Amino acid sequence: MWMRHWDLARDPFAEPGSPYVSLPSHDEAVARLAYAVQTGQPHVVVRAASGMGKTAVLRQAIGQIRGPRCRVAVVSEPPDGATLLGRLADGLGARPGPERSLGQAWRSLERAVRVLCLEGLQVVLAIDDCRGAGGRARNLAPGLVGLERLTPRDRRGVTVIELSRDDADQTTLDDDRWALRAALRPLTRSEAEAYLLQKLAAAGCRKPIFTSRAITRLQSLCAGVPRGLERLATLSLTAGAIHGNEVIPAEIVDGVAREWLGQTLPTEVTA
Repeated sequence: MWMRHWDLARDPFAEPGSPYVSLPSHDEAVARLAYAVQTGQPHVVVRAASGMGKTAVLRQAIGQIRGPRCRVAVVSEPPDGATLLGRLADGLGARPGPERSLGQAWRSLERAVRVLCLEGLQVVLAIDDCRGAGGRARNLAPGLVGLERLTPRDRRGVTVIELSRDDADQTTLDDDRWALRAALRPLTRSEAEAYLLQKLAAAGCRKPIFTSRAITRLQSLCAGVPRGLERLATLSLTAGAIHGNEVIPAEIVDGVAREWLGQTLPTEVTA
């Protein structure tokens, strides 16, 4: 109902279909990921707090690096080490089988990488948040990066891409002090406005929906975190539709944020 009220063809913030929005720190992270693969770097790390857009950055980078000579395997939030290795192997074309032990999964991954390297293909292993794998992830780090040894010296080989949360424990792969690193920064007020406008436009928005003060409140209340911005914007759009608003004022943003966050909101600062 709320999408019809705003003449939107779909939810502007829901995947798939929600576009990548070009932002300085996100574009820099995409460029570093692409550079790491293009130059055969063994390990690249993107660290940011939850909700900052790491997955969107990874998806954009993979779209740039995919090609006939590059094979990519992506694993998201693996629950344990065996699942992590097994899903990477499957993503590289290994024959899926019954549940594998850690050793079996490792051998399957190693065989898949060896075959691709012998065929002259570059291999990218991307891990989107390995926090769930617990201590196993730390133990597997040297082996994953060490798969580079399977590559002939005159060819680009294996690149491990790790996306990890700043609030995660330290049992991640990024103990490698020589890893190429990138970080995502919170959105500024102008970036938050551009983010919302592009997302809404891609969903069919033909007119301004949020007032200038509403955008300021959205950015402030969400501390510039894209996921929080999306959720609060969606709740505001829903509330605005229920009340029949033609635009979303700051008061609606504050109202839904107060209910969502369940706490007293900071006072808006005006000039």
